[in-house]
Amino acid sequence: MPTLFMTGASGLVGRHFLAKYADRFDEIILPLRKDPIENYSKNIIVKKVHGQPSEIADLLTEFPCDYVLNGAAYGVSPGARNPQDMVAVNTALPIALAKSAQTAGAKKLVQLGSMSEYLPSDTYQPTLESDPLVQSSEGYAGSKAEASRRLEALVNSGNLQILCLRLFGIFGPGEGPHRLLVSLYDTLSNGRVAPMSAGTQVRDFIYVHDVIDAIYLALTQPTELKFKALNVGSGRGISVGDFAKLFCEIAGYSEDKLDLGALPMRDTDVAYMVAEIGASKRALGWTPKWDVETALGDYCDYLSKRCD
Repeated sequence: MPTLFMTGASGLVGRHFLAKYADRFDEIILPLRKDPIENYSKNIIVKKVHGQPSEIADLLTEFPCDYVLNGAAYGVSPGARNPQDMVAVNTALPIALAKSAQTAGAKKLVQLGSMSEYLPSDTYQPTLESDPLVQSSEGYAGSKAEASRRLEALVNSGNLQILCLRLFGIFGPGEGPHRLLVSLYDTLSNGRVAPMSAGTQVRDFIYVHDVIDAIYLALTQPTELKFKALNVGSGRGISVGDFAKLFCEIAGYSEDKLDLGALPMRDTDVAYMVAEIGASKRALGWTPKWDVETALGDYCDYLSKRCD
């Protein structure tokens, strides 16, 4: 079985990936800054790090692996806004890992990117991988987009294959309290009204279980491509307001408890952001299995058990 070097193991996607796919690898090296709260299986080796990109990349040279999965990200949580940390985690780390992966003879690096990398558009058309990225290298979107650009330039200098998976609106068990569904559930289950924006912005929501399947295939599926960016989304759009109403219906709450329009739209809110996933289907042999209604039902079961 192959070996894997993986960052971002403590995040939502990382936790779900290890829960399902850890036994598909002979050995997994996890650099972690904090002691793990999970009881990992015996094939998972935890290495404590301080978090510097060069330190983590050197660890990969010390423990060469067949595949590298970079799921580390900074800037998703509301309090994570330090610009130096964004550059270090979102740009410098993937470049350092790619260079070490080349030196160590790894076969492939999978970089987990974001839909935020794309330049906002007012076309109301699905987003293609060929669509332009934000030009800035600053902030969350800019630092992620800069990593994509530099990885594509780097791949021409060695034998390492690099796939950049641009993840769209992930949701699922284990999300942080600031995320939409957790916030809604906590508010509504306590009998309060949930203030929201108008909710007209259309998004592509994808269940975390579909995301980790795409990641596993991206790592292990043979490909002749040296570099490829691929969208990972459901391929279907739904407004944030309708998504919240559907959640209420499935969870057993009245949609009257949603105060749509009570909050202003954020400056960063894009009117339409839905993934075109045809390239991912062809390249990975992957298709999302969870429709939004089934996924929300499964998620509501999780939320109710969490509070029991």
